[in-house]
Amino acid sequence: MAQFLRSQKRNAKRITKKSNVAVSASPDCSSRRNDVGRRCYLTRSATAAAVVAIASTRTPILSLVGGAAAIVTPNGKIVQHKGSRKSTYLRCVENNPSEPRQRQTNPKRQTTTKILSSSSSSSSSRTKKQTPVTTSFQPVWSGRYDNIPQNTVVVPVHTLILGTHPSIASFREDQYFGHPQNAFWWIAGDCLGFRRGPCVSPSTGQPYAIAAHLRYGDDKILSYDEQQQELVRHGFALWDIVGQCRRPGSLDQDIFDERPNDLRGFAQQHRQTLKRIVFANGGTGCTFFIKHFRDWLGSGELQAVPGHEPSEKMFSKVIAKEEANRSTTIEDTDHVASSKIDLFCALSVSPAAARHSYTEKRDCWEEYVYQPGLNDLMTMTQK
Repeated sequence: MAQFLRSQKRNAKRITKKSNVAVSASPDCSSRRNDVGRRCYLTRSATAAAVVAIASTRTPILSLVGGAAAIVTPNGKIVQHKGSRKSTYLRCVENNPSEPRQRQTNPKRQTTTKILSSSSSSSSSRTKKQTPVTTSFQPVWSGRYDNIPQNTVVVPVHTLILGTHPSIASFREDQYFGHPQNAFWWIAGDCLGFRRGPCVSPSTGQPYAIAAHLRYGDDKILSYDEQQQELVRHGFALWDIVGQCRRPGSLDQDIFDERPNDLRGFAQQHRQTLKRIVFANGGTGCTFFIKHFRDWLGSGELQAVPGHEPSEKMFSKVIAKEEANRSTTIEDTDHVASSKIDLFCALSVSPAAARHSYTEKRDCWEEYVYQPGLNDLMTMTQK
C-alpha cells in the first residue's frame, strides 16, 4: 500500500504541475461495488494531497490535464479521455484490482467513462421550477387602446405585428419593445413621421449608432403613449405570440413552459380587414408560431408572403403539409382562397440581431409592412 500511495503521489504532482489544477472525487464516491456509477464531482480548488487521499480508497482519481478529463488508476496509470472544460463531473467506474494489468495498460480497453452534461437533470428541473412565470401585455389596437378618446372612430386593423414575449427591459419599462436599442419604435417613427427619443446612451452620454440614420429630429419626439396612438390610428396592432412562459433572461431561445395568446381569435375578430401578420423577431417568432398554430396553418387561411424568400422558407412547406393532412372540403378552400392572410418573416428588430444594419431593417419593414399597411388604410377609408 505504501508503494501504491507513493506512486499515486508522484502522478498527482505531475498532473498538478502540468495543468496547475488538481481535481478530487466527492466523499460519497468510495470503493464499494454498489457505488459504481456514482458521480465524482470535479473541483478546481482540490490539492494534490486530496487526490492522493482519494487514491487510498482504490477509487479512480479524476483530474484535468490540458482541458481533458483523466483517470489515475490504482496502478498509477493515467488514462486520458477527451472532454470539455465545461463538464462538471464524471461517473465513477468500477476498478477491480484483481483484473489483469494488460487490460489497464490499454486506454481503449478501459471501462467506459461517460462525460456528462454540465447540468444534471435534477438541478436543471429545480432551476426551471424556480424561474417565475411571466405574462405578456394586452393587445394594442384602436378598439382596445385605453387612451384613445371615446369619440374617436375605431380604425380597422390591417396589420398585426407580433413580438415573441416581453424582455426584461420591456417589463421594467412596461412597454412593447422597451429596450432602448430595439429598432422597432425607431423604425415605426421613421415610417410614420415621429421620433422615439433623443437616441443617446444614458450610461455614456454618446449617441447610439443609429442616431445618424434617423429621419426626424428631436422636435418630433413623442412619448410612448403618443407613439402607440400613432401606430394604432394607422391601422396597426401589437401583441405577442407567447402569452405566458418561464424564461431566465431575455433570449427567446430560453423560453419554456409557454402558452400562446389567442392570436387566431384576434384574427377572426378582424377577419374582414386583416391582411398580414408580421413576426418582429424574425425566424424565432415564426418557429413559436408554427409550434403552437399548426391547425391554423392547415386551415387554408394563411400563406407566406408571395415572392419573399425568408417567409416562404419558413412557412410554405409547413402550410402545404398541414393543408394536405387536413380534410378540407372544396367549398372551404374556395371560401378562404381569395382572402388569405400573409405571414411575413421580418428582419428582427432585436438588438441581439446585429447581422443586419438599422437601415437594412428599416428598408425591409417599410417595403413589406408600413407602406402596404398605409396603402390598405387608404383603400379602406375611401370605401
